[in-house]
Amino acid sequence: MDQINIRTHEDLSHISEKYYIFTFRQWLGVIFTALITIPLYKYLAPILGDEITSWLVIIIALPPMAVGFVIIQGLNIEKIMPYIKRQYISFGKPIIYKTEKEIIAEKEMKSQQRKFFKKTKISKKTETTNRKADKKMRKEAKEIERQEAKKTKKLEKQRIKKLQIERKQAKELAKAKKKYGDWESNTKALSENDFEYNGNQLTETDIRNIILLGKKAENLLTEKEVTNKQ
Repeated sequence: MDQINIRTHEDLSHISEKYYIFTFRQWLGVIFTALITIPLYKYLAPILGDEITSWLVIIIALPPMAVGFVIIQGLNIEKIMPYIKRQYISFGKPIIYKTEKEIIAEKEMKSQQRKFFKKTKISKKTETTNRKADKKMRKEAKEIERQEAKKTKKLEKQRIKKLQIERKQAKELAKAKKKYGDWESNTKALSENDFEYNGNQLTETDIRNIILLGKKAENLLTEKEVTNKQ
């Protein structure tokens, strides 16, 4: 009796085209690893030493090399990582039995905590807004106070300058009185002693008063010319 052999097709899903020993994915992993590790080793070897730098370069080279070469059950490393996360992180926690009342109470507690955190957040926001408003008001008050102080200082300078001018004028008036006599009292005395006419002739008193007035007028004109020249 002839032996019947059943022909089975080989699974070709894990087979990829190779370019000089490696596949395209493996070449990408090798090139990327070389671009990272070679400059890093040259830069860190003089600073950290060969041993520490070698371990550091190996640790950094593992992820890109794993992306290129690690295949588990036909899955690449980026497809395996979600399963590892689900197995050891998401489902790795112990399962605790809870009654329906406990679950409802836990939900209510979480809801109250969310409300409390929300109120706290709103109160903090309000407090921050009030703090900013107070800071702005203090700044405006300081600016107004500074303007008032500047204005007061300016008025004080003007007052001092006015006093200095008045003192200077008083000194000049005192010097003039000392040099030329009191013009106001002389004018008053002359106005009290009216001219006395005797027909078309002047008396001796009138002539004396006219001479005195001429001298006073001459002195005043001389003083005015000196002032203009200065």
